[in-house]
Amino acid sequence: IRDSLSDNTDVIDFEEHAPVDRITAAAKDRRIIIDIRNYLDRVRPDVIHARNWGAWPDVAMARLGCFPRPPLVFSFHGLESTRVPLKRKLAFQAMAKLTTKVCAVSDAARRFLVDEYGLKPPIGVLHNGVDTARFEPPPFVDRKRFVIGGMGRLYHTNVKNFPLLIRAGARVRDVGFDVEVR
Repeated sequence: IRDSLSDNTDVIDFEEHAPVDRITAAAKDRRIIIDIRNYLDRVRPDVIHARNWGAWPDVAMARLGCFPRPPLVFSFHGLESTRVPLKRKLAFQAMAKLTTKVCAVSDAARRFLVDEYGLKPPIGVLHNGVDTARFEPPPFVDRKRFVIGGMGRLYHTNVKNFPLLIRAGARVRDVGFDVEVR
């Protein structure tokens, strides 16, 4: 597992099960591409996964110097804005040509890549792997309190929108339901 190209300190270390290697660089430090290529040469992965834009260009460029060249899969998880600057659109199109498979996490995200970024199909969709039938709560009428859980990194409040979840829980409570947001 290779951590993001940032200096985030909240990365989980899976210890001996899957050690986390960190490759970090200052903003716009192009030496990161050489560091990633050296890492890929040392580890020799069977496949590389780049998640969202933060790692994709550097990994795609570093991969070009690898022989043999492992497949590169890019997964698009969405944006914080629907405005797509022309420079970013052209960069996405160029990176897609250097990538073995482009995937999105939903049909809407796939359509966004095609419609707004101009990427050419096929683009795969990695659907949610949660078995919702298995985790379906009992009917609300059988419970005294309805608990709503949310999980995600709070720094993406404008994407995950936890403040909206909390406000919605308060409104449901205000109309007479016993609800708790965790």
